[in-house]
Amino acid sequence: MPEEIKVPIDAPSVAAALELARSRGAQEVVVRLEPDFEEPPEAWPLELEAGAGAGDFRSLEVVGPPERHAVLRDVALSTSDAEGLKVLLQGVVVRGRATLDGPGCALDDCEVRHGIEVGHRGAACLRGCEVHGKAIGIAVHGGVAIEDCEVDGCAIAVSLYGNAAASLRGNVFRRCRAAAVVLHCQMEAEEGAVLQLAPMIDESNAIEECARTFEVHIEVEGATALTFTDEWPLTPSLHTLRRGRGGSVEVEVEDSGTSLRVVGGEAAPEKTERRKRKWQRPDRAEANEGADGVGLESEAEILGPSWARQVLGLGEERVTPRQVRAAYRRKAREVHPDKQRQRAPSGGAAGAGLEVGSEEGASGRAGSFHRLTEAYEALLTGVPCDEGGRRRGRGGWDAAAGAWEEALTKTEKKRQRAARTWPAAGTGAAEGCG
Repeated sequence: MPEEIKVPIDAPSVAAALELARSRGAQEVVVRLEPDFEEPPEAWPLELEAGAGAGDFRSLEVVGPPERHAVLRDVALSTSDAEGLKVLLQGVVVRGRATLDGPGCALDDCEVRHGIEVGHRGAACLRGCEVHGKAIGIAVHGGVAIEDCEVDGCAIAVSLYGNAAASLRGNVFRRCRAAAVVLHCQMEAEEGAVLQLAPMIDESNAIEECARTFEVHIEVEGATALTFTDEWPLTPSLHTLRRGRGGSVEVEVEDSGTSLRVVGGEAAPEKTERRKRKWQRPDRAEANEGADGVGLESEAEILGPSWARQVLGLGEERVTPRQVRAAYRRKAREVHPDKQRQRAPSGGAAGAGLEVGSEEGASGRAGSFHRLTEAYEALLTGVPCDEGGRRRGRGGWDAAAGAWEEALTKTEKKRQRAARTWPAAGTGAAEGCG
């Protein structure tokens, strides 16, 4: 005989009644709720479980009074997969959400205010229940029998996920804003693949004032989804679906209306490998190429004007741009005006090979450094210069006369700003390289 406990007579709450039954070692328990009972908030959520382990209930029933005059909040029913287990909730109002996960779980003659969810392990049945919810009335992930239930005012009355083996009989789906029943499932795209729709939905179900009766969404691997609306069983037909990377899949709905088969299609075109070009720093040789084709990064040997080699302290042999840059840095450390301020005035003319004017001071030091820079540019950029040090334009004297005068004016202004005076003799524009 099952252990029977009355709430709140024998125990103040359902949770306390379950603890009392465990203390008595009972395996079959019936908890009867008195009229107007309401489970206290500290007992939420209420978990009703049955299992095959030691100390577990094998059968658990929570039964409300006539006309559902007892209130629970959120309720979770669960059983293990062992045979002979049972968890039943009957004749109560659930003001929250009810979840069922296990083949022995059942909900009978209950009103659920915030929807019902059936887990992946399924449930035994939902029978004679009233269901309300803002979005989904009954969400089904596993097998369950839904019979004589009424779902009112939801966006979707019953949503079936993963091709769940659910059966719907004698239900009433009313005022659904999206659809009464929605089915979501997947199938492979290989030729010969078959999808057998598992739900059993017969004509005994009544659908009233719903935006749509049925929606079936089938996701085909690697292709666009296949959608059917307002038809069950499905109408036999052939559908061509595009693949995401090209090609197509042909899916046929067979005569039964509940079976789909992949009958062909076109393979996606072979993807051509496109080598991604790496970003490379623009060649400075191309950006600074001179009239004779010699650039900054070119390692070809260059000769250049003799006056420039003399200023940089280079011999008559051909040199590479790397050697020119090294000579320039070495001489710049000797004649740079900032370095010369720390030396004696006579050090302003330092630097072997530099043709510096006789005037001492800032103007002489600035002129020496400018002449060194001009010699470096004349050698490195490969622009021809005459013996006096003037740089020619790329098209010769006649073609570059205007550009030369403009560049000369800018160079003189720079020298004046640096030395604060006109350059000394020997470093003027007539002998410098613009």
